[in-house]
Amino acid sequence: METLLFIQSFKTPFLDKLFQYITMLGEENFFILIACWFIWCGDKIAGRRVGWIFLSGSILNGALKDIFHISRPIGNENIVSLRTETAGGYSFPSGHTQGTTMFWAGVMKIFRKPALYIAGSIIILLVALSRMYLGVHWPQDVIGGIVFGIIWVFIADYIWCRFEIAKSIYKIGIAVAIMVLCTFLFKEDHIVKSAGAATGFLIGIFLEDKYIKHISSDRIISTLIKMIFGLAVLFAIMAGVKMLLPDMVLFKGIRYAMIGFWITFGAPYVFKQASKLWIFKS
Repeated sequence: METLLFIQSFKTPFLDKLFQYITMLGEENFFILIACWFIWCGDKIAGRRVGWIFLSGSILNGALKDIFHISRPIGNENIVSLRTETAGGYSFPSGHTQGTTMFWAGVMKIFRKPALYIAGSIIILLVALSRMYLGVHWPQDVIGGIVFGIIWVFIADYIWCRFEIAKSIYKIGIAVAIMVLCTFLFKEDHIVKSAGAATGFLIGIFLEDKYIKHISSDRIISTLIKMIFGLAVLFAIMAGVKMLLPDMVLFKGIRYAMIGFWITFGAPYVFKQASKLWIFKS
């Protein structure tokens, strides 16, 4: 409590806005945007590895929250909580902090660039600080998010590289079965979303490798068109399917499976069909 009160003693309207923007670096839309860039326009192999680390780790985060059952500081006397719409479920470990840690630590592990070590570390610490400044997490929550995030990067990346999960429908089936089991064992809502996204993500990778083999173009105009078109369809899926399907847990999983599938297969398929146009040629 004292730590949060000390951090919030520096509150100003400017910092309120600043830390709300910083915390967005640990939210769903940011990671979706980066995943799309990696897989459509950048290094799709690295993007797949980081995507697996992030999605599987998100399921772990939900499981840990359900196991520990620690309440958030929201509603406590003298603590001001902002952006509470991003603070669902239990408190420990911080999902924003763990997700940010898994993403950036995964990128660091894969690319091993000094600039990424520095930038990634700064972003992780800023997101962790933002969750406390905004009054939605305790200090132990963000510390736990960082610790579990780093540990999971090495575990998940080893599993991905050792077993090549997405290269076999049998292995994908085992992974999906484990994720579905987690949705029954643990009650955190975002486990269903992460399991759905991971299912579509893995199936999409398998089919993309088998039938498409999309190669990124280094042309700026090609990259811009892919991102604009791909994201437009993606957000249409996110919004449209949400309106069409009932607001039930099962259908949330289906919606996120469609999102994962579009990122790894749907969009690359469209780009492949359009590859004969000059704007998409390398």
